[in-house]
Amino acid sequence: MRHYLSPEVISAERLSASKVSAKVRAGWVWHRLVPGFGACGGTASYSRALVAPDGTLAFVSDRVEGIEQIDTLPTLEISYRLLALTVPFTEKDAAKAAGAVWVGHRKTWACAPSRQAEFAQWIIGQPVEFDLLEAA
Repeated sequence: MRHYLSPEVISAERLSASKVSAKVRAGWVWHRLVPGFGACGGTASYSRALVAPDGTLAFVSDRVEGIEQIDTLPTLEISYRLLALTVPFTEKDAAKAAGAVWVGHRKTWACAPSRQAEFAQWIIGQPVEFDLLEAA
């Protein structure tokens, strides 16, 4: 499982049709994304990915042909679990610079749960985790 805020996911290439076949020939393996996601503005949807032998990740648009039996592919799960932070307004720039993200529909700052120690100053009481994809 990979977290959507991890550098490997954030920097993952979005592949065009012309690049897919070369990656497959180079030994990259098809995976089904769980959950899939849509790009901002609705320009593309992604329910598939290619993973290189070294673990490098690339997302493949649903518009790209290349694999039909998506249900038989190995699953690549992307976690959208976040840890809620209590960030005073005067510290929002510091939190953002440290890697926190603003979750508008929950009106809270958050970070990946794996980074709890780095954000301890903004965790009041028991840590509260939530799934970004679930309604508030």
